[in-house]
Amino acid sequence: MKTLTQKVNEKKGIRMIPFLLSVWILLHLTTVGSAQIFGPPSFEGAGIIPSGNVEFTADYSSYSFFFNNIGITAGIPVNKNFDIKIGWNKFYNKYEFFDYNLFTISPKITTTKGIGFKMPFSIVLNKFKSDYEEELISMYILNPSLLISVPVAKWAEVTVSPMGSLYFYKGEKPLGLLGLNLDLGFSSNLERWAVRPEAGFVFHPLEDGFCWNLGIGLTYRLDVRKAGKTQQ
Repeated sequence: MKTLTQKVNEKKGIRMIPFLLSVWILLHLTTVGSAQIFGPPSFEGAGIIPSGNVEFTADYSSYSFFFNNIGITAGIPVNKNFDIKIGWNKFYNKYEFFDYNLFTISPKITTTKGIGFKMPFSIVLNKFKSDYEEELISMYILNPSLLISVPVAKWAEVTVSPMGSLYFYKGEKPLGLLGLNLDLGFSSNLERWAVRPEAGFVFHPLEDGFCWNLGIGLTYRLDVRKAGKTQQ
């Protein structure tokens, strides 16, 4: 018969399964993965949302043929050099224990045209089934990112985004990763809407191997001032 201590230790071990699996994927897979596993995808350029506009983004990514991500983001400008976005992303696959939800707030500042800096902060919630009970696992992530956007035509811009990721999990030592995203935004009117295919990779500076991602996002800016005038 198992002692109470043994049962507690077993439960702790089961609660660690999703986190350990996540780290293993991050550090060892080299197939289609994510430049920001358990971090908010980018799908944006360096520019600030124009005054009077609300920006919406919907996105999808494939990760290592192991799990997928869908997400939605909404953002508003604070002033001409600063905007802020909130978002939700769901990472999932066919396995019951792998079902993550990210809730993100992402402030961004741009003081030089074509160069921006953002600091997304995410709370990660995972609800998975074990032999004992359902557990809610929380993780916290910081994703400082530099955004460098270069127009390549009237209808397209390229954004290169070097970034870091810090993962904090229930008293464990923080996990630090480095990565790079490449985003292509194209549209007949980049100030209003854009289709944004994105690819990137992430790596641990002290470990071998890397992971990479493919995804696509659709961004639309609604001018609420014009919308209000139309309704009047």
